[in-house]
Amino acid sequence: WEHLAVLRTNPLGNFEQLINQITLDLAMNHGLDNHFNQVGHLNQNFGRELMELFLIGARRQITGTPNYDERSINPAAQALTGFFTEIQGGKEVVSFNPALHDSSTKTIFPETAWESTQNFDDQSLVNYILNNHPESPRYLAGKLFSLLAHPFPSEEVIDQLGAELKAANFNLEPVLRTVLKSSAMFAPEAHKVCVDSPVQYFSSFVRSAQLPVRALTTLNGIRGALVPTGQMPLEPPS
Repeated sequence: WEHLAVLRTNPLGNFEQLINQITLDLAMNHGLDNHFNQVGHLNQNFGRELMELFLIGARRQITGTPNYDERSINPAAQALTGFFTEIQGGKEVVSFNPALHDSSTKTIFPETAWESTQNFDDQSLVNYILNNHPESPRYLAGKLFSLLAHPFPSEEVIDQLGAELKAANFNLEPVLRTVLKSSAMFAPEAHKVCVDSPVQYFSSFVRSAQLPVRALTTLNGIRGALVPTGQMPLEPPS
């Protein structure tokens, strides 16, 4: 539930701040093993997923051109070292130990126009990628459009929304307003193309049927229906 609380705190706010909060998220650290990622003992899991799923995407959405290569994965993982979990006040939390952090200089995106060598840490890595890799705002804009409208955005739409997102300093609300108010929401391409996941489907069913969400029978019924799908809420990594 704490992970959901992070996502719900400011869902229309600044994307960079959200990613920095997710880096400290207990569920994310457990799910992607970053609490095991230490200097001299790298674990690439979180660094790889941060770039592929959150910040850039492995390839351009339409052309399929790679956005980076394996040479940037290790530096990203190095920047994310130093986090571990411990018990404080009877509660497990994510903490940071400088002695476990790789403080060496790191080079990301070698042999590109946006190559950089710095002493990256988690926050400076996220900031640099968002503001310097040209595909980062385009990737995020394409994801938002595909989720809300339809999964077939044109290059022109991605360019426009990506530029708007970057101009808004990666604040999400202006771009979301643009998408939701656009004619693309009512285009033929948007008709019956967004497929609900099992969790979304059952959530919609519960709302439509006005079932008592806090009733144990309702919760047990939803849980029983979701077990075969492998998508149990609050049970990562589903």
